[in-house]
Amino acid sequence: MHIGLDFDNTIACYDQSFIKAATGRNLLPPNWSGGKRALRDFLRNKGDVGEQEWQALQGRVYGKLMPEAELKPGVGWFLLFCKARKIPLSIVSHKTEYSPKDPARIPLRSAALQWMTAKGFFGSHVYGLKEDKIFFESTRRQKVERIKSLGCTHFVDDLLEVFQEENFPRDVEKLLYDPEDLDQQSTGSIDVYNSWSSIGNGLLGPETHAELGVIVRGVVPKETIQECVPISPGGNSTVFKLCLSDKSENLLKRYPQEIAVNRSRLKTEVSACRLLRTVGIEQPAEVIYEDVENEIAVFRWIDGSRVANPKAKHIESLLQFVEELRNIKRTDEVHAFPSAKEACLSGPDICDQIQNRRDRLGRREIKSEELKTFLSQIFDPLVAKTIAWAQEEWPAGRSFFEPLPRKFQTLSPSDFGFHNALWERSGKLRVVDLEYFGWDDPVKLASDFCWHPAMKIPQRLQQKWILGMRQLFSSDQDFENRLTIGHPLYGLRWVMIVLKPFLSKGGRMAGRDQLLQDRLCKSRSFCDDVRNWVDRGHQQF
Repeated sequence: MHIGLDFDNTIACYDQSFIKAATGRNLLPPNWSGGKRALRDFLRNKGDVGEQEWQALQGRVYGKLMPEAELKPGVGWFLLFCKARKIPLSIVSHKTEYSPKDPARIPLRSAALQWMTAKGFFGSHVYGLKEDKIFFESTRRQKVERIKSLGCTHFVDDLLEVFQEENFPRDVEKLLYDPEDLDQQSTGSIDVYNSWSSIGNGLLGPETHAELGVIVRGVVPKETIQECVPISPGGNSTVFKLCLSDKSENLLKRYPQEIAVNRSRLKTEVSACRLLRTVGIEQPAEVIYEDVENEIAVFRWIDGSRVANPKAKHIESLLQFVEELRNIKRTDEVHAFPSAKEACLSGPDICDQIQNRRDRLGRREIKSEELKTFLSQIFDPLVAKTIAWAQEEWPAGRSFFEPLPRKFQTLSPSDFGFHNALWERSGKLRVVDLEYFGWDDPVKLASDFCWHPAMKIPQRLQQKWILGMRQLFSSDQDFENRLTIGHPLYGLRWVMIVLKPFLSKGGRMAGRDQLLQDRLCKSRSFCDDVRNWVDRGHQQF
């Protein structure tokens, strides 16, 4: 195996550099948001003038601003994985010596090599690539010829056009890196991946314990690593037990690379853990180390067990944590924290999330006739019926379309329940997942707890949870009515979440057909519950 890699926008990420350069030249309107590709399309829509502006930005970003480029999320882990497995790597880039639009005439190839050196590409203690395996070509055709002459068995690129070159070697396996999930038109001979972790899983499979040791010593260079062991088996493990030479035990978390680039799970969780511990809430783990580029964080190990058979005392501990979150909103430290990921602060927020997820399924070619029938004959009509019912029944004191005022919001873990908690022997609950933490409607927290597929608890405990939430937020006179009316909408949102595996592409996963069948069955069950709730006006939790 000999893997070839593209460089620009495959290894090196320029999103922030492009935004900085465009802002400095006053090319963007106020409150503009988006990544590199959105910026390019925005400028090109202005015609020839916009195209000239775009080319000038490229010259500046790939030249003067090259030191500010970042590693694409997950690529560092992949490079270390290849190093551990002793797989030859070559980087082949279509990059001219100079940009015709750069008045400073900065050598682009030298700038790229200096960036790689600074990132540890050529150091044996980090990625260990060879500088004589880095190639810059002036044309796309020359790039393809270089790939052929190197004898690459696989090549990773973010541009479909490279693989469509007439002389691209047929015996090279093509891996299209599509992090924005743009559904670029490709043929069956091209595997499409939206993250470097999925490329690693699909191409290399799971890491051995020895390989994990090499990888972790590269991404956590300041610590003396004794052992790194996956906590859960399989190639998709993201949580590891990290043992250091001083006998201390820690948890290493590798965060997934998501399509959305406007929010980092790592940054959210690390910030939330530090914030809560600062104000005296000790349920979250202590943060030891973080690496944003490689999207990993190390936390102090929590010696606890999962709550397999919840009891009343466990529900009471969850409610106590929610109460503490409710109470700290009066402190100065928490006001600047952003909204939770996918916060639902109004009726349209919930409906938009349902529709956005449904649209993503609609844009993907669905081979399952069973899923098509379910969506068109069961889900879509039920969505229309439930939204109409909710708008009619919404509490009279607040508009369906009106955002919930901050005074009625609460800080929320979002993905909250026993599946993301540990119970210490001392009888203390510890929360282990705050990736989606932020301000939200407590109604969403209450409802999600009941809908979450991992929350299989007896009805009496579910009722205890709902009663406790009603008491905690009794100062909001609309809380109970919003919960009763919003609950089926959150159920439909969970139908779409459960069907997410139908969106995955790239890689090879054993048992995928059974997984999809199970998810479709669960979605049907959720729809039955939603329909019963609406038809009866509402029912008891």
